Amino acid sequence: MKPLVSVIVATRGRPHLVGRAVNSILAQTFKDFEIVLVDNNPPQNRVDHNRLGRGRHPWLGDSRLRLLADDTPPNAAGARNLGLEEARGDWVTYLDDDDTYHPLKLERQLAAANSSKLPLGVCGTVYYLPCRQRSRCRLVEELSGDDLLLYFLGTPTIFHRRAPEVRFNETLNAGEDVYYFQRLLRFFAICRVFHVPEALVQIYQQPSGHVNLNALAVWRACEATLRDFGTAYSEVARQIFRARARLRFCTLESGHYREILTLCLALVRQQGMCDWRLILNCFLCKIPWLRRWLVH
Repeated sequence: MKPLVSVIVATRGRPHLVGRAVNSILAQTFKDFEIVLVDNNPPQNRVDHNRLGRGRHPWLGDSRLRLLADDTPPNAAGARNLGLEEARGDWVTYLDDDDTYHPLKLERQLAAANSSKLPLGVCGTVYYLPCRQRSRCRLVEELSGDDLLLYFLGTPTIFHRRAPEVRFNETLNAGEDVYYFQRLLRFFAICRVFHVPEALVQIYQQPSGHVNLNALAVWRACEATLRDFGTAYSEVARQIFRARARLRFCTLESGHYREILTLCLALVRQQGMCDWRLILNCFLCKIPWLRRWLVH
């Protein structure tokens, strides 16, 4: 029987973490779902390598999980596109292999989708950092206007009706989630989305190997997003989006201190102290031993 919700999980190089992610989906209070697990590891490191996977990972035996083994996708966007091709649910959502869901994630987002009658929505998140947590939630039931460009917290927060024509942009090695969200907005021809203000996605900061630490890729994704979707937003929103992306680029690259100061002053003029965390993180990230304590 076709499931109501498909959860797409792409995994590569994190065999010690993917089980935690999958188990958080299996623990959902809402049960009518499937997990499409895209194993993007090389053949010798696949999840079910040498048919020992079920012994090492008992969750592989769950009937709701379908495993796709393919090492050809060039990046996360390509892996997720493989999952989208196989997804059968009326609704689709995502999870990174190093993160987890709150047990109510699917239930709350599906309820919000049904009550709002909107085909696309997002939710809040909580970041787990060494010795502390940081929540990012807004106490609103819908996002609209410039917030659709400026307030987006990543792929795992997305919950949308199945859209077979929409795919991730495989030319982007970072920021592909922002671009994909804009594609969905255009496909559904909507200017507002439902929003669950609770922190339903739990994000765990990893010390290395995260694609979003690719500074040039982050900047290219910003340029592509503004080029293809920027006209839907105000000039002020575009300026803020560009400044934030450029600040992130400068943060991840060495040097750029003068540009960082200029960008920070520009954000303060446009936003007041709304971006104070971003600005503080930028300066603290320049101290290498502090990076593991900060949201990237």
